[in-house]
Order: sequence, then C-alpha cells, then structure tokens
Amino acid sequence: MRSPILACALLSGALLLGASCKKSPAGDIEKAFKSAPQSPQKAMADEAVAAFDKGDYPKAVMDLKSLRSDPSTTPEQAMAIGEAMSKVQSQLAERADRGDKQAQDTLRMMQAMPHR
Repeated sequence: MRSPILACALLSGALLLGASCKKSPAGDIEKAFKSAPQSPQKAMADEAVAAFDKGDYPKAVMDLKSLRSDPSTTPEQAMAIGEAMSKVQSQLAERADRGDKQAQDTLRMMQAMPHR
C-alpha cells in the first residue's frame, strides 16, 4: 500500500519541479534590474518584460539584444539576459513546432541576428 502513495508523491514532486524550471523569462530580467537606478537601460528592461508578458516576442528579443550589447550592463544582468534569451528561444521553439507562425518568424529573426 505504501508503494502507490510513494509513487504518487514522487510524481507530484517531479511535476512541481518541472513546472518551476519553466518560469517566465521576464522574471529573470525583473530580478536582475530590480535594484538598478532609473535609466534608459532599466526602462528598456521594463519594456522587454512588458513585451514578453503581452506575447510580443519580436520586441522582447530586440530589447534583450540591445540590453546585452549595452556596455553599462553588469555581469549579473548580462547573465540574466542570457538565461532569459535561452528560455525565450526554447519557448519559441516549442510554439514553432506546434505551428505558431509568429514563433517561427521570431526564431528566424533571432538566427539572422549577429551574435555578440
């Protein structure tokens, strides 16, 4: 009798862990720029978060690319931007695989962009 309960508990834990690993890329950016002083860079980070939340992935990607190339970006912010870009790309790939035209177009745009 213990085995099915243990199996259910382990499965539930694994599902919760998997769900937490897929957190929003916007959260990484919000956290990295939370204590930054008000500046054009912080405003762009806020715009990237808003664009992602609205599903405007092309704008979010462009804003993140601009932030990443900004020389005033701290190493911690650059790491958060890289992690967010990776999550955005993974989410877009999943959506593109399901036939989402906007996701397919955004992935093509990302691949065409020069890497820093």
